[in-house]
Amino acid sequence: MVYTTNASTYMGPVEIGLFVAMVLFGCSIVQGYLYFSTFRKDPLVFKAMVAATLALESAYIISVASCVWTMTISSVNDPSLLLVYPIGAELGLVFTIFISGITETFFIYRLVKFSKTLAFPALCGTISFLTVISGMIVAGEAFRMTSVAEFQTTQFRLINLLLVSDSACALLITTGMVYHLRKSRSRGLPR
Repeated sequence: MVYTTNASTYMGPVEIGLFVAMVLFGCSIVQGYLYFSTFRKDPLVFKAMVAATLALESAYIISVASCVWTMTISSVNDPSLLLVYPIGAELGLVFTIFISGITETFFIYRLVKFSKTLAFPALCGTISFLTVISGMIVAGEAFRMTSVAEFQTTQFRLINLLLVSDSACALLITTGMVYHLRKSRSRGLPR
């Protein structure tokens, strides 16, 4: 089967994504600075999580910028470069998976502390684990691919599983945090 692809269908979103990611990266740098200057007595594990997240976000920005460079500059003289995702896109996916895993782990930990139960946080943890595993499989397949169109066709279900599980995990964690924070506030916990 011959696969064809329209590069503009994914070049535009990658460029827009880079611009948005750069703005959010700036916000993360400010948050990281405020965290390290304000919460000096936090446990070392929290500081390590924040530092790892910032390092991974830096690597993500570099990889996506590299991807945009390849798609918009390098491919001008060699359009065949657009038949596969640039290495920056694949690395960006790996970094995103690790960032998501670290962030979700922290919030699941907070959910355990607020809820004082394990059932709901365990559900969130299971979905987060499913997200990381499916993301690593998608990333592995992305590194092996020979055609963007073929990859999109053959990995469609797994990509959807990755996106749905990540969204479901974020929604469940957020819902659980809001519920337990409201419940704590009604019991007189300080703001």
